Amino acid sequence: FCGGYDHKRKAGLVHIADHHISPGKKQWTWGNHEFGYAWDRNLTDEDGPYIELMAGVFTDNQPDFSFLAPGETKAFRQFWYPIREIGPVRKANKDAALSLTVGDGKARVGICTAQSFPDARVSLRASGRELARWTRHLAPGSPLLELVVLPSDIKETDLAIVVQTNDHKDLLHYAATPLAMCDRPEPATEPRLPDEISSGDELYITGLHLDQYRHATRHPEAYWREVLRRDPGDSRCNNAIGLWHLRRGEFHQAEQHFRRAIARLTQRNPNPADGEPHYNLGLTLRYLGRDAEAYDAFAKAAWNRAWQSPSYLALAEIDATRREWQAENQYLARCLQTNQQHLAARNLAVMVLRKLGEHEEANLLLHETLRFDPMDCWARYLFQGTLPSNNQVLLDLAIDHARASFLAEAIEILGHANLKAEDGSVPILLYAIGYFHEQGGD
Repeated sequence: FCGGYDHKRKAGLVHIADHHISPGKKQWTWGNHEFGYAWDRNLTDEDGPYIELMAGVFTDNQPDFSFLAPGETKAFRQFWYPIREIGPVRKANKDAALSLTVGDGKARVGICTAQSFPDARVSLRASGRELARWTRHLAPGSPLLELVVLPSDIKETDLAIVVQTNDHKDLLHYAATPLAMCDRPEPATEPRLPDEISSGDELYITGLHLDQYRHATRHPEAYWREVLRRDPGDSRCNNAIGLWHLRRGEFHQAEQHFRRAIARLTQRNPNPADGEPHYNLGLTLRYLGRDAEAYDAFAKAAWNRAWQSPSYLALAEIDATRREWQAENQYLARCLQTNQQHLAARNLAVMVLRKLGEHEEANLLLHETLRFDPMDCWARYLFQGTLPSNNQVLLDLAIDHARASFLAEAIEILGHANLKAEDGSVPILLYAIGYFHEQGGD
């Protein structure tokens, strides 16, 4: 858990999450300088400096990211709730937060709960003996606050607090321990320039880091190009530079680098351990309109377990352009065998099953998808015909349909866009509508 407390307002917050997926938490302030004062003015009405309580999942800190594979879903639970009057929290879970302050021979005990617990029992103990017991109706607006005079032989580290429900189930247990001393983390450093790094592996990893994080003076491609200057066939850096070109729409350059990566990976073994360059090559070839070659690349990428799910979906999308519904359905089934919660695959499968006349199976799959994610806009569209009002989301949904050549549906979806929006989305929406008409022969 982590939390913050405003002593002046006698109120605070508690955050609860699994430490294994939410290890990084912090309190942040802009600091005492003109730069910080400017942000205080931007982000508050008139009360100046403030604290941001930050927490996230699959991250060590706010700007730290983890990788997300195509079609992957990362699921998590975290809980936030307010506390009042009890002071800084010593221990908390999703049900209750507890504080303990010791001074001048007295112990101050505070308990806040996130829901109502009638006749809850709170016990203050020391070295195995009970010093005090209270029975209270604990609720979010009714904290327990008690002051206990301690025997002269009791130290803070002897104390323990147990909070139980009225049927003797433990809500929270805290035993005071000495504060642990921790090493101060090393400050972040700026990467050295590419020509100052001798290791090709370090150059690749540095480029990967810079690809994830923005940096004012360092760019990832410079580090990968330095590796390729030394070894033009390096598979990892060719794949990385290929992706860099792909995201910029430079498809011919991307293809060259992916093919060089594949050439190195298959130099000794025609079946490489890493299927990513084949998958990326398939994406590039689809953008170039060379679906037959893309099909071969995706099929090879699917030899590798890590890339089976996105590769099978890509193969299914190409089969859909050919109206080969049975083949597409088989690839979608394989995709879902390796990634049951691939929402795009599930939704496309519903459309294909309807094409095959398997309406009962399609409905079962659709209802299961909505249980996974009731807010999935594609599933909601398939279920009730409802569409989001956001132009960007409509464009994403239309592109999902268009990749599988459901062009009429894509055009119909964009027909619901707000063409008077002032968010900059209208030109690309109109371009997409025109492109889909062109692809459909109109």
